[in-house]
Amino acid sequence: MSRIRATSLLWLIIGLSWLLVAPHGELDAQQTVDDASWRRGYNGLALICRSLGMEVQTSERTWRQGSASESVLVALGDIRNLPVDPETFVTRGGALLLASDRTGNFDGGAIRFAAGPRRVVRDSDCFAGRYMECPIVRPRRSNHPVVQGVQQIVTNRSGGLRVRSQSGQLASMPPLQGTSERYEFLVAREGRRNSRMLACADQSVFSNQMLIHGDNARFALQAMAWLAEGGRTNLLIVVDGRVKAPADPRGVDVQLPPPSRAEVLEALKNLPPDKLLEFGNTVAAVVEEENLVNEFLATIVEELDDRVVMRTLIFLATIILGLWLFLKYAGSESMLQEVADPWVRADRLKEAVSAKSRFADDRKLAALQLVQKFYFVASDGTRRDVRNFPDGITVDAAVADRVSILRDLKKAGRHLRNPGSGWWTTERLRWLQSSVEQWNHLHDNHLLVYDANNASASSNPSLAASPQSI
Repeated sequence: MSRIRATSLLWLIIGLSWLLVAPHGELDAQQTVDDASWRRGYNGLALICRSLGMEVQTSERTWRQGSASESVLVALGDIRNLPVDPETFVTRGGALLLASDRTGNFDGGAIRFAAGPRRVVRDSDCFAGRYMECPIVRPRRSNHPVVQGVQQIVTNRSGGLRVRSQSGQLASMPPLQGTSERYEFLVAREGRRNSRMLACADQSVFSNQMLIHGDNARFALQAMAWLAEGGRTNLLIVVDGRVKAPADPRGVDVQLPPPSRAEVLEALKNLPPDKLLEFGNTVAAVVEEENLVNEFLATIVEELDDRVVMRTLIFLATIILGLWLFLKYAGSESMLQEVADPWVRADRLKEAVSAKSRFADDRKLAALQLVQKFYFVASDGTRRDVRNFPDGITVDAAVADRVSILRDLKKAGRHLRNPGSGWWTTERLRWLQSSVEQWNHLHDNHLLVYDANNASASSNPSLAASPQSI
């Protein structure tokens, strides 16, 4: 039994996750629904039942062809107009789930459904500590198969149950406002012919929206597994008096509405300043590394007339101004004081300012090591620094692009001797790496050689690197 439940719960998680990650083109016969309809639906419950080996019938007529002892009836919402008399169905050995937050009766009033919503007294008994009409129910009989391992069931505007007999109660409602009476939430009964009945005061705990909260998924799985015991595979789901056969979640395309402007602004205001700074630094580094702004402007300016260029510049200026205002607000003193210590904040701001220069220094160091290693190999180990690079290096006159190679050698040496590091962008570091590979190839073929007689003395010790860095 436990293995079946664990396997079924795994399939439930996989099925619900697949809805979010599967490309829509891979699913056949897609059913498109809006977000509200999806949240009210019972696709997850149907998936649980199918994973337990039950067949969800699409019509009452087909379901009636099976005997009561091999059938399960799930009634959600309005339980007054069902395809069969529930008491008679259970007496004949059927398995029944009645889940409703509306008024109704079962077994001549032995179980009475009281309409919701019911507001709780304590914050600790409601969802998220603030939704007073969404009580959290904590089962008290942990040894029953339906609630074994279930710590809490999160409801959504649930009703309550009043029962005559004190047997079969699995969970009670927490203390409610406006009444001292105790309401039950979940009652299980077993009878002759292996008949079973489960009464629940809220149908929404089985909905797509609520299955992901608390232990609702485990509860739904174990409830259906308990009802299906004895080889019951013939299932009919009735929602508000209508037969439903919810599709597999993978066959449903949910149209999620985009967030509103107010929701986006609220999310940005709640974002910690250190995360904003980290994101801003990352974006700035990518833009600087890839030279995105210059490439973008160079591409569009060539193809646009003067009026369009002027409009584009105005648009970019507006974007920059908006970004500056946004960062100024995100880094305002009032926000930073709420989430960070002043000394820590100062260190982070210093880090952000020095990030760009550190990147450039790292690239220049990489360039220095590339050239140093090449110079060391080309000179047969006689030169360990690049203070006068490329002095002493000659290129054979037979090389077709000899002039270009000599120019690149001098260009690399000149920028390595430059005290600053701003010239060394990612693109120029790639150029140097490609050039060094070309120089090594020529050196291997004796077309590029080092002549010690033509090498001058070192004049810039600050560029000398230790042997360990080669």
